[in-house]
Amino acid sequence: MIQVKFERENVNDEFVLVTKIHKTNADRVESDECVLEVETSKTIKEILSPATGRLVISLNVGDEVAVGGILFEIDSDEADTALALNTARDSRHTGAESGPLPDNGNIRQLSKAAQQIVDRSSLDINRLPTGWVTSEDVLALTTADSAINKPGPAIMTNREPDSARSDLPKTMFRHERTSIRKRTEARNLGRANGSGNLSMLAISVAVGTQRLSTPPFLFFDSIADLVVFEASRLLHSFAELNGFHLDDRTIGLYDEINFGISFDNGRNLKVLAMQNSDQMSLVQIQEKFESLLHLYEKGDAIPDDLMTTSTVTLSDLSRSGISHMLPLLNANQALILGITRSGDGGFIIYASFDHRVSEGLRVARFLTELRARIESHFRAKAPSHGFVEVARCSVCDRSVTEEKSNGGRGLLKLQIDNGSDGFICRACFEGW
Repeated sequence: MIQVKFERENVNDEFVLVTKIHKTNADRVESDECVLEVETSKTIKEILSPATGRLVISLNVGDEVAVGGILFEIDSDEADTALALNTARDSRHTGAESGPLPDNGNIRQLSKAAQQIVDRSSLDINRLPTGWVTSEDVLALTTADSAINKPGPAIMTNREPDSARSDLPKTMFRHERTSIRKRTEARNLGRANGSGNLSMLAISVAVGTQRLSTPPFLFFDSIADLVVFEASRLLHSFAELNGFHLDDRTIGLYDEINFGISFDNGRNLKVLAMQNSDQMSLVQIQEKFESLLHLYEKGDAIPDDLMTTSTVTLSDLSRSGISHMLPLLNANQALILGITRSGDGGFIIYASFDHRVSEGLRVARFLTELRARIESHFRAKAPSHGFVEVARCSVCDRSVTEEKSNGGRGLLKLQIDNGSDGFICRACFEGW
């Protein structure tokens, strides 16, 4: 029996992942025929049979095998099998007992290869046929057992008691296995950074002089509402950022997007959840901000679900006067966003993330898309007017210059339903 093991190819790999299996247990394979494929931290590698013979394998796609562990075996002992067969036949003619005796008293003779398989398994020898027993007979029985006892798909949720962790989040999530490459990367980062896997990226956001729609007073000099509104929707395309590191091989992906808002008066830091923020309009998010702030400032007891269900967090320090920050991740989260003011009057958005869950390039793309979405809420500055605000229609965004060039006399000033002033062009006023 020839054992095929995965030998170490680089110092980083501790496990390999079985990605494809081309043959089944007890199949006859030829020398140099591909039996299976495994994923390492660097590549996908084909594993070939070293000889012609019968395949002995108990792996499934998705299994992980330790480096140096057995992937499969090849029963190529054809000469010994033929010799054992002749010996068993001679023994039966002479009445000699050359194999173990089961309860029924019939003689059972195992080939050398068959006996090796039985010795490695928990197979009851009395289930084997009497007479001469080959490795193929044993493999046929173990294959049938495997088909009966084979577990279903590894679809796990935290509704099942599958994890020994006692600090699992209360928000529902699903499990997703991380790749060998990601695990190796996280392990190496931990070794180099004292077991830390926190990374941070930042991006500048250039804002115009006025939003297209006038926000409530709380957001006159802030983009916190826009960050939550746009990031909540964007997280559908970056699902791992709305998750957390569960264990060395698994991440959790939340079923809901609940943006936690950090409130801190210098004495009492709390993160309150804005539940299902991806399903809320911008106005609803602004109203929720105000209600959470009011609840925090009252100092009364806060409902437990608001304190324990955040899946991602925002910390807004844009009014503090600082220009840089390093947001720290909360428990069971993979992303926290921070906001500060930049020197040119714009903002800087920081993203701290768990490198065991996502990648720097992925977070860079997330921030780039987030910036574009936030900037779209502002009127563009007008270089020809020295960056002085140009009056625009609050409905269609047509400037007063465009209105006059189309034969209009200017814009009408009106009061918007939120109490602020705005403008409207002739076409929008008359409903063209």
